Formats: sequence, structure tokens, C-alpha cells
Amino acid sequence: GVTTASPSGRNVLHVIVDDLRSELGCYSPGHPIQTPNIDALAARSTRFTRAYAQQALCNPSRASFLTGRRPDTTGVYNIDDDFRKFHPRGYTTLPGALKDAGLRSLGAGKTFHNHFGSLYDGARSWSREALPYRNPCYTQGVQCVPCHDRSFKSNVTNDWCEIEALDDRFTIDVAIDLYEGWNASAAPFYLAVGLHKPHLPWQAEKKFFDLYPEDDVVLAKHQRAPVGMPGMAWADTDGPSPWTPIEEAGQRAARRAYYAAVSGMDAALGRLLDAIDPDVMRNTAVVFRVVTLATAQVIFHGDHGWQLGEHGEWRKFTNFELATRVPLLIATPWLPRSVGAVSHAVVELVDLYPTIL
Repeated sequence: GVTTASPSGRNVLHVIVDDLRSELGCYSPGHPIQTPNIDALAARSTRFTRAYAQQALCNPSRASFLTGRRPDTTGVYNIDDDFRKFHPRGYTTLPGALKDAGLRSLGAGKTFHNHFGSLYDGARSWSREALPYRNPCYTQGVQCVPCHDRSFKSNVTNDWCEIEALDDRFTIDVAIDLYEGWNASAAPFYLAVGLHKPHLPWQAEKKFFDLYPEDDVVLAKHQRAPVGMPGMAWADTDGPSPWTPIEEAGQRAARRAYYAAVSGMDAALGRLLDAIDPDVMRNTAVVFRVVTLATAQVIFHGDHGWQLGEHGEWRKFTNFELATRVPLLIATPWLPRSVGAVSHAVVELVDLYPTIL
């Protein structure tokens, strides 16, 4: 296999994306979702085709890969569980371990699950001078979340709008400020950046919706739950019933909105990578000119997948392939044989912790 552990003194950029299917240009050639920045990163990374989350839900998955322990050890199975309450003294987290090893541990956006309180883990995980940025929708007084006046339990067919995802814009602003404020003469950095989209509501500027004409959107092939499936395979969510698929027009609108949100997220990622080194990110043949990127390991992955009508599901939560499989890219510039490599081995996000260390 490809050894990717970060040597002492190397910088680490860790990008975590919410609800991201593996239907990206670099994973599914010919698929309509346009992700040029992720694809460019993939070209200089090792791409893992069979990477899986420990549980298809934000909090258990993040608690798992950020502690290097499975949910049956962390005790985190639900959206509001706090691993520190279950294990108040133990568990040095990944950012905490890197901080203890001498790196400056920085964070922006959604890293641990919650945008508030102890689940951000404070100085146990992060350098005191740069605690992770709270959800900008709260701190900036900006209404980032609702597209319409309704609860989270809304129907996915209209839980979208053609506006910029402000939470990700502010997260990238903070990440760039942290990067630009980093003192290269001091400790190397670990910078975790959590992007919220394509989490519901699906938000993106109109130009990203325009990439996907609604008439061209292809619906899920298998729209009903399999007969005789194990009970643990499926989850009773707040979305439409898997036994009664929603109307085709609604399905196309929902899938189009998800695609647009992914492309908007990709553009936000591109802004971050351009701030680090525009030439390298745009042309993989260019020799690294920026010292920090030449010595930076870039790790990109989703926290779990998402279903867009497959088996009648319009959420995560299940144990089907599309809910548990994630894109995983690891760019390791000091290992030339890792550039453009592809691994078909089964890997798990829980393995990131020991791999990075």
C-alpha cells in the first residue's frame, strides 16, 4: 500500500465535507456533477475507491475518525451525543494529538459535529490562539440556513434555493485568514476545514444550478427498497417513504439541487486551494513554488454519503453503499509514487488518525 504518514515538520490540510456522495468527476467519469477543483486535487493524490464511514450520520462518523475509535467504543451513535461526556478523561483527538506533537492545530467550519459547546472540544484539540470557528450564521448574524420558512422535516423536493451558501463562504474566509496568519518560522500547522454543503438545504448560486438543466437530470435506477432486505439496512427517516417514490418532477428538482450544491462547494474549496498556491492547484505539472504547500499533506473526504432516491431514500442514515461510502483523497507530495495512484483496497475513515500520525 501507499504509506502516507506525515513526517515531522510537515503541514497538514484536512478538508471534511458533509453528505458527499462519491459521484464526482474523478470517481465517476461521465457523471454530470462538475467538480474541477476536487478533480485537480485527485490528479495529484492517491484516490481511494472503497473508503467507508463508520456510521452514516454526522456526529458518530466525525467522533470516530477524529478520535480513531469506532462508535461502539466512543458511545456516540446519535446526533447530539458527546464523546467527552462518555469518556471525560480519555481520548486525545486527532487535532489534539497533532497539537501535542508540536503542530499548530487550527480549525474552521464544521469539524466536530456541533457548531457550539463542548463538541468543539476547545483547547484539548485546538491551539488556544485559533479555536475552531463557530457557525458564521450565529456569529455574523447572517441567516444562512433556511431557504423557506419550514422545519428540517421538509420535503427534499423543495428544500433548496439559488443563493450562495454563506456558511461555507465564511468558513473559507476564516481558513484563508488562519493560513495567511500562520508564521512559517514557528510550528508547522494542522488546518482542518469543514465544508457544510451539500448538506440540506441545498444552496448554491444560480450559475451552479444552470450547469444542470432539469430535463437532463437522470433519476435513480432502483427507486424502491429491496424485497427482503435486512432491517438494519434501512432507516426510517424524516424524508419520503421508500415504499412510495416521490413524483419524477420533484426527484429531478432535488437531484439537480444536490448537484448544484456540490459544484458550489467545489468552488469554495478551489478558493481555499488557490489561496495556498494557485499555480499548483491549476496545473499539476507545475513544480511546487510555495514552501508550505510543498510540505503539506492534503486530505479530502466526506463524513458519509447520501442517497438521492435510491431505494426510495433521500437522506443518509442507511447501511447501503451510497450512504456509507465516501470519497477519500490523500495528496502526499514527498511520495512521488502516490501522485495519481488509485487504491481499490477497503479502507475506513477510522484509519485516518493513525495514518496521519
